[in-house]
Amino acid sequence: QQSAPFETAWISHRAMLQQWCSIITIIVLLNVAGFLLQGCGGGGSTPTPAPTPKPTPAPGPAPPSPRPLDLLPLRGVSYNALPCNKNDAAAGGTCNNVGVPKPGQDYAQEGYSAMWGKEGRDDLGTLARLGANFVRVDSALGLESKHDHGAFLDRAQELGLHVMLGFHTQMICPKFNCFDAWKTAAKVGLANGLKAKVGGGWHPAVTMLILQDSPDILNFGNVTPASCTDDDKSPNALAKCRVRAVLSAMDGLLMAEKESGVKSTVNITAAWSSQVQDSIDGKVKQGIGIYGFQDMVAGVARPGLAGYKFMSSERDVKAAFEGRWTHSINTASGWDFVKEKVGDLYEQYQFPPKKWFLAEYQGVGLGPKQLTQDLQSMDEEGEKGKHFLGANVYQFQSDYTNPTPQLFGLFGLGNASTGQTTDVCQEDETTHVAHCAKWPAYCLDSERSRAPYVASGWNGSTATLHGQCAKLLSKANINNTSNSTDLDSRPALSGQSGVRVVV
Repeated sequence: QQSAPFETAWISHRAMLQQWCSIITIIVLLNVAGFLLQGCGGGGSTPTPAPTPKPTPAPGPAPPSPRPLDLLPLRGVSYNALPCNKNDAAAGGTCNNVGVPKPGQDYAQEGYSAMWGKEGRDDLGTLARLGANFVRVDSALGLESKHDHGAFLDRAQELGLHVMLGFHTQMICPKFNCFDAWKTAAKVGLANGLKAKVGGGWHPAVTMLILQDSPDILNFGNVTPASCTDDDKSPNALAKCRVRAVLSAMDGLLMAEKESGVKSTVNITAAWSSQVQDSIDGKVKQGIGIYGFQDMVAGVARPGLAGYKFMSSERDVKAAFEGRWTHSINTASGWDFVKEKVGDLYEQYQFPPKKWFLAEYQGVGLGPKQLTQDLQSMDEEGEKGKHFLGANVYQFQSDYTNPTPQLFGLFGLGNASTGQTTDVCQEDETTHVAHCAKWPAYCLDSERSRAPYVASGWNGSTATLHGQCAKLLSKANINNTSNSTDLDSRPALSGQSGVRVVV
């Protein structure tokens, strides 16, 4: 009897505990259901918010840009890929047939990739193997406006080669005022692959722009030296015309860059001939080529000397000349002669700190040993880091189409073909109508050529050259051949357009 209240209380307490357990169980089940339903849009009117994602960490510093091939000493080659061998150049041949257009002279266009491309004859790879660090390609601006030119520069960049792009000198230049043609050519070129894919400059492989080749010869479209003196009877009329041509071409280039949104430090030059002349201001008397250097100093300072007025601001032109201009000449002579007539007088005429180089070095009449020695001597001078940069050897292939065949190329052309170009085009300078055709990519003949002696002068190699007639390689072998120079692993050029050599 005494235990009855205790039992009653226990029963009541147990009932209460069971009731609370039931309530707690229901609450837990409801919360679990709500959590599971959140992903389906359910789970009550106030779902639990998704967890806040962790912030993305800030990117680390970009890896350093690969170092380009050394700029000094300048070891360049004038590149020509004219697909005309001896048979083609003979009377009635494919390249010497009256009324039939000859192959295009713009070798940077994509149609010529069968010559310079890695999947073709790989001429650019050959230049790098020979020891070159520069390639000059003329008429890359002004002759062809419809096809890509960027692939040529991309391949050069893969190999670490710096590129000198030349304007076609024989464009229309009325009264030796070249502004319009050069402006148009520069804008078209920038739109066809010559502009950097990233950033606002020229393609990073482009290091030098050659405005004109031998402007002192006055070999422009629709004008002649005689037409210069017809309009001007003054004693220095010819000097005025040549300086006006270069100043106006430079002016057109700068305006094209401005309108194309290009901010550039790419070097600019005009490749003067080695004639004997006085400079426009008379400071240089009977100089060999060097008169052109003084022509530019005087002409930029006083364009009125040449009868020209800048279309760009005078400040922009003078800034470009101060920061981007490099002097250059073409020569057929050996290094000793050029050094005496140009190099030894360079400081006397106060041209430094601007640099100079041989835009075209032919070395006509030099034997193999002297050619190698000249290249080594120019290397030594360039390595001093003073005023002289180096030289472009003229030229990659022998030219059989010249009235006097120029057989001092690094290579000749054989009869066997390594492939065929796609459409190679050239536009008429006046009408701009294009003629396009496909041409054979002949093998390179290294017998009795200059290639071994150039390679010796530059510490290069002729051991694993592609597209050679003597050991013509199939495309598969070309793509798979390994060589000790390991070209495709060489450092590419910096991403910044216009590596400068004038500083």
